[in-house]
Amino acid sequence: MTPDEAAKILGMIEAAYPRGPWPEDTEALWLMELLSYDAELALCAVRRLVDSVTFTPAWAQFIEAVGLERSARRRDRDTFKALPPAPPDPKWKRNIEHLRSIVRGTPPCDADGVVAVGS
Repeated sequence: MTPDEAAKILGMIEAAYPRGPWPEDTEALWLMELLSYDAELALCAVRRLVDSVTFTPAWAQFIEAVGLERSARRRDRDTFKALPPAPPDPKWKRNIEHLRSIVRGTPPCDADGVVAVGS
């Protein structure tokens, strides 16, 4: 994550928990530590915190939210991999035949060899 992205994420946290300005050392710690994270992952973790934490989160809560977000992403990825392949589109054959007929300059026919209406 870039320093600008870290500052924006920290700004989101400060906006979500408006309890006055953070001490400089706390803000510096968060900015320094955020740099080692992926910006999208950190943003999702902050959104998770904003939805579930009442008071300004501690760094440890952020780390926990990042872990939960990583687990959710891993679970989603594994679920997607476990899905059976999509069945072939039944229109694919008709589409291919239509394209062949255009290339050949002949009217498209249906599966029974009947010329399609309007061709």
